[in-house]
Amino acid sequence: MRTDSSSVIHHGEWVERQHVAMWMVLSGVVACSSNTSNQVPTMNATDGGGTSSTGSSPAGSSNSTGLDPETTTAGDDASSSDASSSGAVACDPTSRTDVVFAETGADPALTSLDVLVENDEPGQPIVIFVHGGGWVIGDKASHSANPAFAEFFADRGEILVSINYRLVGDPVGTTFAEQGADIASAIAWVVEHAEEFCGDPSRIHLMGHSAGAHLVAMAAADPSYLEAHGLHPMDISSVVSLDVIAYDIPWAIANAVEHDFPNAIMNLPAVFGDEAQQVQASPMTHIQAGAVPPSLVISAPDKDGVIQTLSLAVSERYVDALTEANNVAVHVHDEDESHSSLAGDFGRPGDGVTEVVASFLDAH
Repeated sequence: MRTDSSSVIHHGEWVERQHVAMWMVLSGVVACSSNTSNQVPTMNATDGGGTSSTGSSPAGSSNSTGLDPETTTAGDDASSSDASSSGAVACDPTSRTDVVFAETGADPALTSLDVLVENDEPGQPIVIFVHGGGWVIGDKASHSANPAFAEFFADRGEILVSINYRLVGDPVGTTFAEQGADIASAIAWVVEHAEEFCGDPSRIHLMGHSAGAHLVAMAAADPSYLEAHGLHPMDISSVVSLDVIAYDIPWAIANAVEHDFPNAIMNLPAVFGDEAQQVQASPMTHIQAGAVPPSLVISAPDKDGVIQTLSLAVSERYVDALTEANNVAVHVHDEDESHSSLAGDFGRPGDGVTEVVASFLDAH
């Protein structure tokens, strides 16, 4: 059990350090601290069946976050009332697939997205999901076509937008910077069109796995991408990054052997180029004080069948840098998950990481 700036799930136990004026959401427990001490309260997570052992809410309670459901659930009465009183035009809850969000000269499928809408309630929160694949492969359909994944957000009254982006190594020579530009273009498209498909442009969450985790972190930390569209990272409600080692790329390469993942020494330079480019591609480089949206950083020890600590170490490093710069950030390391299971099992009943993400989204 850890007592540092990170939170670790292992056999149902959690540890959390509180930060100044910061909501910390861990397995259905929301703690708010206004002090400046690094007090380390110990909490027990929900068990595999989803029941809380903290005593903060009764077993079977539907309010798993500890927050007032009247003020935190998606599409609540207040939102409906606001929409009615403003005379908003009824939205179209039709799901859309393969919508091109940017013209880049590349295959249009690489800059397309799917919008999954389940009801016609206006003002629904939106989760934009970015797939993984080592920056070189992958497709949005791996998640938008996954029933458990899609149903998780639908059941919560949230709209899922799963996006593609250009891939490094393609025939036109796409770079990480162009991938970042694609993510920002997709976000801008969603902001512009959200109300048309019953979404709330002021409640947009970013979420990504693996390479996608890096890209959403970049969109949140480096303001230049969203500023190109007249937006700012703080226009995003929160960011969830599922397991990536690229928050600080030069550091990850330099420490790869020590942390049992030497593959990073070849893989990361192949994508990001020389050290100057690696620095530019690292979210860590761009952190500004109080200017990064609330971030949930999740890591796991098993990566491609290799038990390693690089993901844990670089995630801790990134979250420490965020909180030291007065940004809200939480790191959760799940000893019982793998890199692939974080995405593959997401949305399934009883999945611990799914419950953590749900609580985090509810709080932000």
